[in-house]
Amino acid sequence: MVAKYETVVVFKPELNEAQVKEEEKKVETLLRNEGATSLLAESWGRKDLAYRVHKCKAGNFVCFKYESIKSDTVKNVAGVLRITEQVIKFQTHRIPDKMRKFKGNPRRTGGDISDDYGDSTDDSF
Repeated sequence: MVAKYETVVVFKPELNEAQVKEEEKKVETLLRNEGATSLLAESWGRKDLAYRVHKCKAGNFVCFKYESIKSDTVKNVAGVLRITEQVIKFQTHRIPDKMRKFKGNPRRTGGDISDDYGDSTDDSF
């Protein structure tokens, strides 16, 4: 079964655009060597971080979307990214096959909205 993944990698802010592209190519090669297919790399540019990571206030974000049949692809890629000097943070998510469209709070079950808030228009006491 093919699983879809999304890995967001944050590179050091000192890197210029050419160096970020070079690091991006290295990660793409790593993913292909680990069996990733349908690889798409999307550069999000330099952004401020919500908190300091390794004494950095900002980072260069790149998002990699890919598919993989092998179950250990994510684990192997994470192991390499963890020791890569230019990477300050990364996170991988599995993208579900079916996504639920948001239709309000899933805990609420049917009924009229006025019933939930006690705003009933019924004046009989």
